[in-house]
Amino acid sequence: MRASGPTSKASPKLANARHWPIGPRCSNSGAPRSPAWRRITWPGVPRSSRVSPRSAATAPCRPCAASGRSLPSPRPKPPRERPMPEALRPDAAVRLQVLDPTQSFFLRAPAGSGKTGLLVQRMLKLLALVAQPEEILAITFTRKAAGEMLERVLAALASAAGPEPAEAYARETWALARAALARDASCGWRLCEQPGRLRIQTLDAFCASIARRHPLQAGLGGLFDTTEKAAALYHEAAARTLSSGPPSAWSVLLHALDNRVDELVGAIAELLAKREQWLPLLAGFDPEARVLAERSLAEVVRERLSEAREALKDFRADELSAVLPEIIANTCERGYFDALANLAGLPAPVPEALPQWQALAKLLLTTADTPRKLLGPEQGVLKPSEARGAEKERRDAFKKRVVALAASLGEAGANALALASKLPAPTYSPAAWAQVSAAVRLLIHAAAELKVVFAERGAVDFTETALAALAALGSAEAPTDLLLALDYRIQHILVDEFQDTSQLQIDLLQRLTAGWSGEAGRSLFLVGDGMQSIYGFRNARVDLFREVSEEGINALPLCNEALSSNFRASKALVDWVNAVFGRLGSPLSRGFFVPAVAARPDGQAPRWHRLADRDSEARQVVEIVAAARQAEPDGHIGILVRARSHLDAIVPALKQAGIPFQAVDVDPLGDLPVVQDLLMLTRVLLRPADRLAWLALLRAPWVGLSLAELTALAQTQGDAPWSAQSLRRPGCVALRLG
Repeated sequence: MRASGPTSKASPKLANARHWPIGPRCSNSGAPRSPAWRRITWPGVPRSSRVSPRSAATAPCRPCAASGRSLPSPRPKPPRERPMPEALRPDAAVRLQVLDPTQSFFLRAPAGSGKTGLLVQRMLKLLALVAQPEEILAITFTRKAAGEMLERVLAALASAAGPEPAEAYARETWALARAALARDASCGWRLCEQPGRLRIQTLDAFCASIARRHPLQAGLGGLFDTTEKAAALYHEAAARTLSSGPPSAWSVLLHALDNRVDELVGAIAELLAKREQWLPLLAGFDPEARVLAERSLAEVVRERLSEAREALKDFRADELSAVLPEIIANTCERGYFDALANLAGLPAPVPEALPQWQALAKLLLTTADTPRKLLGPEQGVLKPSEARGAEKERRDAFKKRVVALAASLGEAGANALALASKLPAPTYSPAAWAQVSAAVRLLIHAAAELKVVFAERGAVDFTETALAALAALGSAEAPTDLLLALDYRIQHILVDEFQDTSQLQIDLLQRLTAGWSGEAGRSLFLVGDGMQSIYGFRNARVDLFREVSEEGINALPLCNEALSSNFRASKALVDWVNAVFGRLGSPLSRGFFVPAVAARPDGQAPRWHRLADRDSEARQVVEIVAAARQAEPDGHIGILVRARSHLDAIVPALKQAGIPFQAVDVDPLGDLPVVQDLLMLTRVLLRPADRLAWLALLRAPWVGLSLAELTALAQTQGDAPWSAQSLRRPGCVALRLG
């Protein structure tokens, strides 16, 4: 559970909260306590509580806010940690170099290295040079990141009117902002009043803007929405494909799947989500090009086997020759491991050796693809009942030797061996080739059906938006007027989170920079961290990150640099990460991991509180949070738990102490009082005779009847208790006046 306190000033939602005269009373002052749901907001922070400092708007009651009661005695405020001086940072020269607007850069920036601050500084540097702010295009991967960058640029521009900061980094940003603000004033941009002129947006939003401005070239039409949840559209298009597609195609595939229609529909839907990867290849597909297809398949198998051998470099392959003869002899009737005969080490990384890879995986891995710890007759080890005396001892020693051999695979080696064993044969049988041809015809039809579904629903996915933008831009050989106009206007491109870039987005960058060749006045700035690539489900490919770092984009020369300072973690944690990842050397991290240097001193040592039960733990948490808020009102407080159930005692304790917090996925949405009140209102509108719903509605904050008033209404005879006649009865009026 992560928590933080934004500022000592309450948020607008909290500051505007009304204190209703009906409801629970404060245990300290006796004053009415504002409803909990009016003091708590729930933003999108996973499993977290954001604790904001106490103010008159967020305290349980006004007397408590004035007196500060219910807060524990303050602890002395620890001295503020001072970061490493700018001149002593190991990457100080790199940070200065990447601000050069005349050069293009590929910057590897690990977590906590301050890359967003560098992006903001480079943006300010460019704003002081360009003729128009629209000449700079800053691209991020998420809307949140785009909003943060825009906010920080505007904050820097606003701070430029103030005094010069003392801290070196803030002083440098301030100087860059002053230069940008001077350019703003001389050109009349008025960026602080018109922030829309700053082109800081996601790549998806940029593609959508191109498609909307040029609907004919994009082929989408002018009115469409981009949806993040397109699975239903894929499924509908896949189902239509089986109804309207060529029967000779889907019948072949259904026969191969034993007529499991749902599996075929699901497979087509899954492929439609990745259509940018295969659709260009199928456009010129020749059903007779079997030789070319087999050659391509063999090359893919060869590459994957080479990667597997590299991952298995620590495997004790030289010991195979000592155990394989006995294993093969004991399983000769089944022939499981005949392919391993005469194998003295790892199989060769060639398609012809696939049977050896598969047999080796069967010997050393379980069905769950983990190293074997138990061996039996299927692995060439005699049953315990078949071994006696010395034979039993030899059997046990042999078994331990094979188990140790399997254990030497390690997790990475086991995964690599499992993947190698699942590779397809490098040649197609006649039946398999018939299925490939049928799948190609069906997928082409499915892609067309998906366009129809998009048009009918008025919604498209991100892939369609990107494809439409590429169509509107044309190609480098045949550019459209739009691409020429963008090439004339856009002079500088900055891309954040480049490790999460897909092939479509690379294609877009190649179109936008097709005419660039390193001439003065243009620059490309790519920044990311291959170790943080998490958007594979959005077709992001981290291998593109490495490819661009080595080969660049188009003919544009890129200076390859890396940051190493870490401003987020303590030295002990940074050193531990360096040691662990530097030793792993897995194919996933090779070329991506950058050893870091801690740029901040170690903080206070962790404390362990030994408590009897969950309630005691919750009380201790509340005391620590309250003391931390009083010691540092503007600080951030985080509460981390292993599971949501561990908050069962902490959340009520925070509420009882009057400490407002923000969380998500902690309390069910239906349990929030405001949601329950809205549900009761809906029930009343749908079923006006629902007595329970009416009583709950009259108790809600916007009506505010007390329990005594509700009791009087419920005991009325004749008229319904919620009718106007009942509400005007003398007894009810007396209760309300009293």
